[in-house]
Amino acid sequence: MSPSTETRARPVATDPSGDARESNGIDLTGQYIAGRYQVVGMLGRGSMGYVYRALDQNLQTDVVLKIPSEARRKHAGFLQRFRQESKFLVQLRHPHIISILDVGQFDEVPFFVMQYVAGGALDTQLRGKQGKRRILSPRTLQKWLPQIAAALDFMHAQDCIHRDVKPANILFDRGGNPYLSDFGLSKILLTAEEDSSSTAAGAVIGTPNYVAPELVLGKEFDGSADQYSLAISVYETLTGVLPFEGATASATMVNQVRNRPQDPREINPRIPNELAEVILRGMSKRADRRYPSCSDFADACLEALNSSEASNSSESWLSSGATTISHDVPQFIPDARRKVKQGRVKCKGCETPLAIPSKLAGKKGRCGKCGQRMQVARNAKNVEFYVPLDPSLKPSASQDAEFAFVFSQKAFGYEFNAMQALSVVGVLLTLIIVGSVVATIFLQHDPDAAKANRVNQGQMIPREGG
Repeated sequence: MSPSTETRARPVATDPSGDARESNGIDLTGQYIAGRYQVVGMLGRGSMGYVYRALDQNLQTDVVLKIPSEARRKHAGFLQRFRQESKFLVQLRHPHIISILDVGQFDEVPFFVMQYVAGGALDTQLRGKQGKRRILSPRTLQKWLPQIAAALDFMHAQDCIHRDVKPANILFDRGGNPYLSDFGLSKILLTAEEDSSSTAAGAVIGTPNYVAPELVLGKEFDGSADQYSLAISVYETLTGVLPFEGATASATMVNQVRNRPQDPREINPRIPNELAEVILRGMSKRADRRYPSCSDFADACLEALNSSEASNSSESWLSSGATTISHDVPQFIPDARRKVKQGRVKCKGCETPLAIPSKLAGKKGRCGKCGQRMQVARNAKNVEFYVPLDPSLKPSASQDAEFAFVFSQKAFGYEFNAMQALSVVGVLLTLIIVGSVVATIFLQHDPDAAKANRVNQGQMIPREGG
């Protein structure tokens, strides 16, 4: 493909028999691919390529169109690799895997056509409408975990490893049925060198927050690597936390190899003990310590969930889908921690400096300005900030009362919150003004006082030649 062909975008095609020119992310909306797929709009883009929503003119149905990036296509042997691997994937069918419906090329640009589902991704559910992370009820695992695990095991039996299992690749249709997306595409889209070594320059097999340690280290791997990623997806679903997230992608991958995850029960006390142990086993650094298959992992999760629910019927949250919370479990969980410096700490919610004297060690309360919940450590050296376990639910009065104390700023040696401090300043200013006015009126109506005042002022004036 010539450079001019690669970077030129054709006008919108009006004739379905026309083709389209792919370019470096230029919007192809309205254009026809291979005379059949009319691009409706771009859904996303990344290092591997571009994703579009399109209309299949033959079947009059929505599809997803994926085009590898220019950098991928320019690599020697890519087109041959594409043809070999894509033929294999097109033939595979599973009720919970997004199907590859068609593959082809236009102007030597390869493309995939995939099934389109309109119910969104698990990742979207975890972010909520405002984009903030949410925690889902353990019972919601029933809606997708066994089906996704079965899909993974099916592909593993075909000697195909996903290598990028994550909430963003777990999709739902309008009926809530789950589907695993992008199965096998990493094998097609990676270059041969990258596929043989996960530590190749610029190569990241999978997403750093979910990738298994054996992939990071470039060791041999099998379907157990997908189980590791699936377990992290479950961990994130129930805690709202990515257990190995670092400041950079490289730091995150180092954490995947070296660090142990925090016990999910410390983040979300609602997680049953048995379920937490299953999740941690699925996230074992050693592949031979994980479950024999992804379905075994999923079955162990649901069995632990059912066992816990049967043994403790008071915890109604297990079967509620995060709509109710038992008062027996905490409704607020730690979200961040900051050090106390020189007896003060900045509120996480509004950045107001708050006074933290040693006498408040272990105290729970709220910021006097924004209401952010917090607790001072027993040694008064740091402060833990809390958020609701489920933001959609109103906290119980009893548990919310634990944070009734008001953390404040300091003024004049006393503790005041922001509103109280402003009130004190206002009162003092008012008293000063009133005092000045009263003194003036008094001097004007008391001749003796006025005379004494003039004498005093005269004494203060120096005499010449004195």
